[in-house]
Amino acid sequence: ELVSLNLDYVDTEGGYVRCFGKGHKERIIPIAPRAALAVAEYVKDARPHLAHSDEEKALFLNRRGDRLTRQGFWQILKGYAN
Repeated sequence: ELVSLNLDYVDTEGGYVRCFGKGHKERIIPIAPRAALAVAEYVKDARPHLAHSDEEKALFLNRRGDRLTRQGFWQILKGYAN
């Protein structure tokens, strides 16, 4: 679900993420203040360098400016683990 998040699903000031499950049922998930700050910094500082346009809705982008895939996220996670 992390890679399917869009920018407008995250409220870093309110400290929550909106997720949509089966049948498009909305769930509100609280996020820790530290995580909210990290996401806010990513959106402000890093994401603009990755996005090709302001129309890209995905929260997390790969180096090409496309939505990060599940496999891409796994590769990043493995890199931090090693």
